[in-house]
Parts: sequence; C-alpha cells; structure tokens
Amino acid sequence: MSRRGPLQLVTAFLLLLTCAAQAQDTWREVRSPHFLIYTNAGDKRGREIAMRFEQMRKLFGALLVRDRVSFSAPLVILAFKDAVGLKQVAPLWKGKPIDLAGIYLPGEDKNFIALDASADGNYPVVFHEYAHMMLSANYPRAHVWFDEGFAEYYSSIRITPKEVKIGEPPHSARILADGMMPVEELFAITAESPEYNENSPKRQLVYAQSWLVVHYLLSQRKFVNAGEYFNLVINRKASIAEATKAAFGMTPQELDAALRAYYRSGKLEVLTWGPPEVAPSLFAVTRLKPHLALEQIADFHLHHSDYLERAGQEFNQVLEADPFNAEAHRGLGHFYLLKKDLEQARYHFRRAAGLGSKDGRVYYHLAQFIWHHDKGSQQDMADLQEMSGLLDRAIEFAPDFAEAYNLKGLVLAGANNHTGALEPLRKAIQLSPRNDRFKANLATQYMYAGKYDDAILLWDRLRSSLDPEVAAMADKQAQQARLYKEKPLMRLQTEVREATAPQWRPKDGKLDPELKKLEEKQLGSSEAEEVKEEKPDNRPVRFIKGNLNRVECKPDGSAVLTVVAGQRTMRLHTPNPEKMLIIGDFKFACNWRGYRVAVNYKARDARNGDIVSLEVQ
Repeated sequence: MSRRGPLQLVTAFLLLLTCAAQAQDTWREVRSPHFLIYTNAGDKRGREIAMRFEQMRKLFGALLVRDRVSFSAPLVILAFKDAVGLKQVAPLWKGKPIDLAGIYLPGEDKNFIALDASADGNYPVVFHEYAHMMLSANYPRAHVWFDEGFAEYYSSIRITPKEVKIGEPPHSARILADGMMPVEELFAITAESPEYNENSPKRQLVYAQSWLVVHYLLSQRKFVNAGEYFNLVINRKASIAEATKAAFGMTPQELDAALRAYYRSGKLEVLTWGPPEVAPSLFAVTRLKPHLALEQIADFHLHHSDYLERAGQEFNQVLEADPFNAEAHRGLGHFYLLKKDLEQARYHFRRAAGLGSKDGRVYYHLAQFIWHHDKGSQQDMADLQEMSGLLDRAIEFAPDFAEAYNLKGLVLAGANNHTGALEPLRKAIQLSPRNDRFKANLATQYMYAGKYDDAILLWDRLRSSLDPEVAAMADKQAQQARLYKEKPLMRLQTEVREATAPQWRPKDGKLDPELKKLEEKQLGSSEAEEVKEEKPDNRPVRFIKGNLNRVECKPDGSAVLTVVAGQRTMRLHTPNPEKMLIIGDFKFACNWRGYRVAVNYKARDARNGDIVSLEVQ
C-alpha cells in the first residue's frame, strides 16, 4: 500500500480547499452553438471565450476547406478566473500541480479544455492539441509531418476584436536556421520513429520543419493536394517520391530547395483578415448553483488519472446537496466503471436515466453493459431491442458521439440486420475518420450484406492500419471477401446460424423452421422456399403523451399498454416489459393504471405501435 507523505497531504488538502472556494464563486454556463463553457470569470469573459472557440472552429473549416466541422465527442471548456483556480485541475508532478496557462484533456466520451481566463487569451499549447482533436474528427489518417505541421501552424492563431492573424513562426522555428532534413526523411517519420519520440534536437526539428512544410503548401495553394498525397502513399502504396511528384508537382529534392528558399526569404506569408462573424449576444448564459459548478470540475477530474478518487468524492458532495441530481449519478456511474465495480456503475447509470438525464453517455453505457457484461456477444432479441432504444437516446442527446453510432451498428448486426447496420457505422466513421476499428466493423458488415467490392476495398486499405490487430485481420478478411465474391455458395454456407446459439436454440427439439428454410436455400434444395431479406426498421419514432388506461400482461411475457390522449387511444406493445426503457424512478408492474406517461414508439398502424421508451410522470 502506498503512503502519502506530509507534504502530499498538505498539498491535497490545499487543493481541496481551493476547489471548494472556486465552486462557491459565481459560476456561469455559457452555451454557444458548438461549445459549453463553464466559468467563474464573469458573463463578458465567458462570452469572449465562447466566441474565440467558435471563431477558431470556423477557421479550421476554412483551412481544410470543410463546410461541416464535426466533433467525435462533446467538448467542454472550463475557464477559471485565475491561475490559482486552474491549478485544481492541472496535471501533478511529484504531488504538485504543474504551472500551465491551459490544459487539453481528451476522452472517448468527452473532451475537455481548461483555461486561465486572466491570461492574454492565446493558448498555443491548447490550440495545438485542439487542432489534433479536430483533425481526428474531420480528416482521414495522415502522417506525422502533416498532423504536427498543421497543429503547429494552427496554434499560431491570434484573434483580437479587430482581426485574425495566423502564420507567424513559432519559437521552435529558429532551429531551421541550422539546417533541415531531406523531405523524404521527414515524410517517412512515423509515430513510432525515435526522431519523433526521443527528446532531442532532431525531435524539435521534426516539429519545426513540419510546420514549415504546411506553411509553404498553404502559401502556394497546394495544401489541398495533401489529400491526394496520402491517398497515393497509404491506399495505393506509392513511394514518397512518386506521391510527392504527383500531388505537389515537384520531386522531393525540388521541394527541399523550395523550402530552404522560402524560409531564407524572410517573407513567410502571414494571413490577416477580419474575424469570422459570430454574435456573442446569442450565447445563452445561465447562473449555476455552487454544487452544479462542482459537478463540472468533478467531471474533469473524472477523466484525469491524477484526480480519479477526488472525482468520486466530489460527485458524492453534489448528491449531498441535490440527491436527485441525474448528472452526479452519471458521474458516479463512470467513476465506478473505471474502478471496475460494475454493479455500482450500473446502479448509478440506471438512476441517472430514471432521473431523466440528458447526457448521451448514460444511455450508451447502459447499452454497453448489456453488450459486454451481461451475455457477451450472444444477445436475445429483447436485449437487442433494449440496446437499440438506449442507443437511440444516446444519439438523441449526443448526435456527434461516434462510439454510440458504432455500437448501434453492432446491435443491428446482432439482430441480423446487416444492411441496416451500414448507416450508423458509416456515421461513426464520418465522425471519427481515423478510427480503424470502426472501419473494420463496417467492412465486416459489407461482407455479411453481400457488398464484396466495398468490403475488399476497405479491407485492402486497412492492411496498412496502425492498429496491429486490425491490420492482421484485414489481410485475412480481404482474401476471404475475394473468395466469397468468386464463390457465393461458400459464403452462404458460413452464414447458417448454429442451432445451439442461445438466441436461436429450438424450444421443442426441432430445427428452427426459418433456419431450415435458409439451409435448404443455401444448399440448393429444390424444396427451398425463398427467404426474404430482413429490412431495417426505418419506421419513424413517434410520440404520445396521455393517461395510462390499462396494462395487459400476456402469457408469453409481452405486454400491451393502452394510452389515452384526448380522443385518441393507442395500444403500445413491448416484447419484454422488464427490459423496456423506463424514464423515471419506477419499476414496471402489470397493475399500472392512471399514470401520466410520455411514450416514444414506432407505429404498426393507426392504433398500434411498438414502444421505444416510456416516461412515467
């Protein structure tokens, strides 16, 4: 067991006092079109910071020629009024907070930026990491020189009320005066290369020269050609020399000479223009109670390994002040999930959902529990229906949450709706274009859906994946897809579902008639009956709010709820009411009657529908 020394205990105590004092300040939530800012620096400063990030988002789209800029997970910004406040979330070194003006904290489900609002408003380190986050969500996989060069260039943004300026050399660029490495050497550096990982002058040169390459390409209006370069190198396996010539119109040696001349000219292009039009007066500002401010700080701590235990303490403090706080339960659910206490995690996530949480992570994690922890990959149809409903809620509250779309695709695939699985998997990749795991899932569903050309193209590209498991899988699956394309009957035989699988197990000792027909069709029986391909459930989700008139519990375990809204009566069906998504602190009972309910459902006809979710009011 580790023991804390007196100095560490004093430091922890002082930080806890700071946290409590900061939470007692007047905190505000500033909500702009794409960001949430929590600040104790006042309305005006909060709006300024929100406007700064909205402007930076627009500039990112302009540089990459993107009409739409996405986030693969929500971004939350904590703007502390001074450096003292920022210390409570700063990384620790030997038990003490590091002095920083800003912090970027990535996460699978949420990204955070923490700032000292009293600084000059330019945070190059934060802007550098922010650029990496934006590239990951909006640009296909590239190489080190491109990612680091763009991030260094982007971090030079200076925004004032009158103008935006970008392109001024970073301090690290001075090393270029001592000489440069050949472009072919720079372009060959990977994330595993010692030049990129070892703390040495060579690493500083990698960053500086990468910045110069991006700067030069932008000045020559050739930056957009980088996409063609990476297509040639990564997908078509062209050499660096071939791709450089084809994409940029010059050999590596010619590019070397052009870079040296551009740097020595002293005329590096610095772009200046009026700031993008963003109206801060439209940003909604809400004053927060102290425990709600503490909730946001706790959420940041939850995502930082240095502060995990404190996050649990802070969320419990929030519940002491507000026992029905859904987001505190969500935070504790995540806390216990990280601690691998799955029962406590499940309890708090369910409490959060029951209290009406509007955080998409709650419903995503509840779906994950069923997928991973209840039965592994074998799910019955009721489980799949429940997961699908939960993920619909997750996507409703977090429409840019890539992981939710990925799991939605896997759930549909688990229900043998392979065609329906394609759309959410494509959406996941759109939101996170560098996630090769998502691409492997899509390629797999292409194979099941009989789209072999699409599968082959994607598997071939994934052979060069930086994820070794995906790369190994891709080589085998690309061969398999080609074999299935040449011999369709072989693929059909592999799709026969095992009668011993739990969700297909015969209940009377006889072969499932549907399975029998499928086998006969695949094996060419003359008696085979045509099996229609299952279509995705594309029925729109509808809504009704009214009185629950009665509940019919059927012998097969299903139930029908009769809901009356004015002159309208609907019979709403659920195959397993115990697994129905219920919003509110209620447990289903067959004797329910007289409750006010709000139901999301998919219509069968004018009077019948299938329940997606039920809220008891």
